[in-house]
Amino acid sequence: MPQKPLDDLEPGMMLSQDVKSAEGRLLLPAGIVLVQHHLHILRQWQVAAVHVKVPGERTPAGIGADTESRDPATHIRNERHLIDVFRLVDRSDPVMDPFFRFLLARLDNTHSRAGGGS
Repeated sequence: MPQKPLDDLEPGMMLSQDVKSAEGRLLLPAGIVLVQHHLHILRQWQVAAVHVKVPGERTPAGIGADTESRDPATHIRNERHLIDVFRLVDRSDPVMDPFFRFLLARLDNTHSRAGGGS
């Protein structure tokens, strides 16, 4: 899993590892497909580099939908919805974060198969 400098990141790349602040706060979970908003967050938190998935590299089960058929707007809407649902949950918990990512992938996959947004 290569680490890429922030300046080399592009929307559509998938994080292969969680991105945390210097204090250990989860900024973005592994499995997230980067969009412009995520790059803005990384710049605000002065993240220098992140680990991204290499094309052809196997992704752990339940993380990430088929990125070829995923609508970025639907993904962002799904992510925002789940962030609201999980607002009272400590997502840095070793059980909650993978659960969040699993649910996000399920929503993305469901909407991809259904042909679009909710």
